[in-house]
Amino acid sequence: MTKAHKARGFHQSNRSQSILVKETVCKAYANGEINDYEGKDQF
Repeated sequence: MTKAHKARGFHQSNRSQSILVKETVCKAYANGEINDYEGKDQF
């Protein structure tokens, strides 16, 4: 997720919000609320 945010400049322009978004999305993924998200490593 950070890679996606850095690619469009979000992480640099609003670092605290970028981190909050990442934490929220990762928690939702861990809880099974979402199946995929931009920047997720594909294996």
